[in-house]
Amino acid sequence: MSDNNYPSGQIDKVNQTTKDRSPHWQKLGLLTIAALLAGYVLNYLEAAPTWSQLIDRLVVSVGFFILLFGLLWREMTRIRKEKFANIQEDLHGIQHVIRDQLTILELMEGRSEDEVRLHAHIVEQNVQECLNRFASVFTLLTGTKCRATLKMIEPGKTTDKPVVYTFMRDIDSERFFKDDDDERRAKGADLLEDNTDFSSVFGTKGERWFFCNDLTAQTNYLNSRDKNLTKRDLAGLRAFMNLWKPTDWNLPYSSTIVWPIRHKGNVPLGAGFSFLGFLTIDSRHRGVFDIKFDTHLGASVADSFHHMLVRLIEVGTRDGTND
Repeated sequence: MSDNNYPSGQIDKVNQTTKDRSPHWQKLGLLTIAALLAGYVLNYLEAAPTWSQLIDRLVVSVGFFILLFGLLWREMTRIRKEKFANIQEDLHGIQHVIRDQLTILELMEGRSEDEVRLHAHIVEQNVQECLNRFASVFTLLTGTKCRATLKMIEPGKTTDKPVVYTFMRDIDSERFFKDDDDERRAKGADLLEDNTDFSSVFGTKGERWFFCNDLTAQTNYLNSRDKNLTKRDLAGLRAFMNLWKPTDWNLPYSSTIVWPIRHKGNVPLGAGFSFLGFLTIDSRHRGVFDIKFDTHLGASVADSFHHMLVRLIEVGTRDGTND
């Protein structure tokens, strides 16, 4: 086991499956285009024989760059909007699966224990299909490989503090993390209070979501998988170097969004507050999520998960506990 509590070589294996293009290279491409165009503009300005012609050419050059970068910005924003149109099939598929699996779970009342467990196992597989689609949605939107995870809460075995454990991952990341997830749950290694993202959305007054596009720049970010994060030195030159390559960063993701899976009650029938767990999405790249749109998209899926997961835990095979 490595110092940051991940199995040796695991992060390297994950990186080998994520051959997506780093946003840094996209920025370098834009800078290269700007530099080449600047060279032509400078030659254009130097050819002006008089001050009045120089001013005229300068105005033309400034107008050209404003139009160019305005067009590029417009196209970049339109591309993301077009991507939102392309994810509708997966979003509908998620809602479709959730509806059907909730119906199956409701029909399990009164059946034999073996039959209930069999169908609960089938439902679990379909829940993972939802996570696969959810990860696929954000992979398309961000242009980077994203991982989707369901986290649950249970009482600690050696403490009265709540513990977070991994209930399920999308199938690609589960291949690399399942053994480690099971081991950490058995040890109760991940206290809720040791994780900034989970604790910020937990409880009746928790935030609607935790959003961070660059965890590597945070000096106060807590994560139970690497308790040395708060000791990172990001002063001076190290802070500048961190802009290009994360400094002393051992987690396999650099940006994340976390949504609570909860029901706040206050409905006419008098249902009480219920907090089940968390839905998360993350990427090893920074600056890939959009706080205006991505947060609401994930929140709608997290809300849809709540009642189905409550029923699944009641009859399921993974022995989840609602806290």
